[in-house]
Amino acid sequence: MTTLSHITTSGGLISAAFIENIREAGSRQRGIEPASFALP
Repeated sequence: MTTLSHITTSGGLISAAFIENIREAGSRQRGIEPASFALP
């Protein structure tokens, strides 16, 4: 299966495996909910 992504990783802070994991429907990765990006 080929996945298309317009996200590229560099520098090692966020891995390509992490990006693939959060792209999956129903991912249980913490910190990817919309509320995590809310401004105080």
